[in-house]
Amino acid sequence: MIALPNLRHLKAFQAVARLGSVGQASASINISQPAVTQAIAKLEYQIGAPVFDRRPTGSYPTEFGKILLRRVDRFFSMIEDGFSSLYPSAPENDQGHTPIGLVTSTQIRSLVATADATTAAQSASAMGISETALYRSARELEHILNCRLFQASADGIVNTPAGAELTRKVGLAIREIECALEEVDIAKGRAAARLSIGVLPMSATSAFSSAVGDLTRRHPNIQIRIKEGNYLAMLNCLRLGQVDMNFGLLRRPDWANDVVEEPLCGDTFCVITRRGHPLKDIANPTFRDFMKYEWIMPAPGTARRRILEEFFDVGPRTSYAIETSSPAVIRSLLSTSDRISILSRQEIDNDDRRDRFSIFPLRSQRPSVKGITTRANWIPTPIHLEFLELLRTHLARS
Repeated sequence: MIALPNLRHLKAFQAVARLGSVGQASASINISQPAVTQAIAKLEYQIGAPVFDRRPTGSYPTEFGKILLRRVDRFFSMIEDGFSSLYPSAPENDQGHTPIGLVTSTQIRSLVATADATTAAQSASAMGISETALYRSARELEHILNCRLFQASADGIVNTPAGAELTRKVGLAIREIECALEEVDIAKGRAAARLSIGVLPMSATSAFSSAVGDLTRRHPNIQIRIKEGNYLAMLNCLRLGQVDMNFGLLRRPDWANDVVEEPLCGDTFCVITRRGHPLKDIANPTFRDFMKYEWIMPAPGTARRRILEEFFDVGPRTSYAIETSSPAVIRSLLSTSDRISILSRQEIDNDDRRDRFSIFPLRSQRPSVKGITTRANWIPTPIHLEFLELLRTHLARS
């Protein structure tokens, strides 16, 4: 997690950018002019770039200031939205706003850090405070908002439903500041950005790998984090801001109206066996032929599992002892037995060892659609846009 700038410094910056004057900003946020000037200076030192062009007629955002302002506006909007979701529990100040002025950056970061008890100690260390201080800071936020954000459980201290939703929105807000700092670095000619990608099981195609490879060659200092998991797990990571995008089969549930999908390519599934399997002597294998052999079954809930259940009417009576969604494990098991399984056409075509296997297409099959899933209100950085363009290009070629 980043060292989130002081919220008072961000508020001062926002006010000066909006009003074009340190004096007017001072009056609007009820902070002295020297304090506003000092806040701006500390913010500029932290990001390593000037945010205002100071002239006799006023203070005007520089290129870096404009980048920062867009993200800071979104940051506070998301924080306010998170606080407003707690109503009527959260108190209001005399102006009818939630008490953002009473909240510190440490409390904001502590809320997100305590959401995962398994990493709380590590997060506290990264923040330079003890784990006890981390939880105390989160509890202080709970007191300020006058809303119960945590509760005891068998697994320790966890979020209440209200706390979980606030944590999600605060996490997305913090990601806005991370993107602002990354975009400022890019504008300074240092593309030391972070790209977090969620990949669904069995979706890492050669096109995806080529896009990642091209991006790292263009920007050697970039940091790419690729996280794999099942659809619902990765959807949750996306909604929490833990990944910037998901790549894989598109299957957005109706309730997930805060994410959008971009179809990029179609794919179909094939039955696959080892080369020399008895099925190779059958010109057009039927359902009965396939059912004579033990299946390596995909994990429940995956698209290929649904294909089997629908196409072959695979049910509890079907013989299988192995369940996995790992292409490497499937290939290894097939090569040493008469078991059968299914892989996507892209996975088979991208495999240099495909001549070791026999392939049986599944006809009359609706193609599965792969693509990118992102948050509905997401604003990508230039690095995000570059990666997406590379991915589209490589998928079109393949």
